[in-house]
Amino acid sequence: MNKVFGILLVGFLVLFAWNSETVLAKNWNTGETSGLSSKVLNLLARDLCKLYTDSKDLKYKSLLKKELKKRLIDDCVNTNWGGKKKTGALSLEDSVIYGIEKVFKEPNAVMSEFSEPTNIAAVERERKGPGWRYASSIVEGSNKVIIYNHGHGGRKKHYREYGYGIGQHKGRKKGLKEKCDWYSAKGISCYAVLRKTPSLKSDRRANYGRSVEAVEVFHHMTKHVRKLHGENVKICYAGMSEGGASVYYSSVFLRGHHVSISPGIIHTPYTWKGTYFQEQVNDVNLAKNLTVLIGEREPKRNSGYQDLIDGLRGYQHIKVKIIPNFGHGKMDDNRFLDVTGPEVIKGCNF
Repeated sequence: MNKVFGILLVGFLVLFAWNSETVLAKNWNTGETSGLSSKVLNLLARDLCKLYTDSKDLKYKSLLKKELKKRLIDDCVNTNWGGKKKTGALSLEDSVIYGIEKVFKEPNAVMSEFSEPTNIAAVERERKGPGWRYASSIVEGSNKVIIYNHGHGGRKKHYREYGYGIGQHKGRKKGLKEKCDWYSAKGISCYAVLRKTPSLKSDRRANYGRSVEAVEVFHHMTKHVRKLHGENVKICYAGMSEGGASVYYSSVFLRGHHVSISPGIIHTPYTWKGTYFQEQVNDVNLAKNLTVLIGEREPKRNSGYQDLIDGLRGYQHIKVKIIPNFGHGKMDDNRFLDVTGPEVIKGCNF
């Protein structure tokens, strides 16, 4: 009898230890960790919210709340993850990424133009300083402005690689000055910021470079452009891939039109909190004047694009346009602006 009881007791202790490790940290009382296991810290935001909502242990619930606040999630109910759905009119505070300004690295950043936007050495030297630098092409007398946000490669690569072919007709790819020149030839002033945060493999949970910096750039450039052009300026926010994901944010918070070009599936403000734009009913409903452009071949290479398309179907206030025969690369290549550019202008309502 005692032997059977001993076996059961050992089994119970093993089961309890396993469960504890999946929820509580091994060093609960040491102060060396947050008190949460790595498994919990790696949960998607929606699952973390569910764990928080269901928890009955007040001490444990307090630790979960701290982790949620680190991700700027103050209310699981407003994300529709807390077991209840909010009803009635939505407000900006209902946005999953409301308050992201709290984690801006340069809240008082000064934006300035590159001294020589086609001089690769000068661009690389100047992009490292405080604030952000941009290339531009201005149309005097026009109140139409595009603020453009480049993709992940723009901050991952040296500018000689990202803007390959600057000053040359052949091989021209993603130079920001050349891109702006194309739009200015159509009567639209253009500002294209070159971001500077290095791409780090460790930059996942905090994820400033992938998820916040592009949003911060839009925030500062909006104020900068309004100073230069006046309050009556018509701003269109356009971005590609990682920069295109930041257009989701601008469509919720910034006045104007918004064109998201092949928006990043991984590099987005929403994955910083463990979710996707199309999953956030509140934010989708709050988006205004949003157009999403996706290359026809992109869903074949990355199923996330099909999920995005399917998730946005049925919303009358969001336009989704498929560009025939285009993959991700062509969507950002300056050589194909005669195809993608008119679609951006249409989305900008210019």
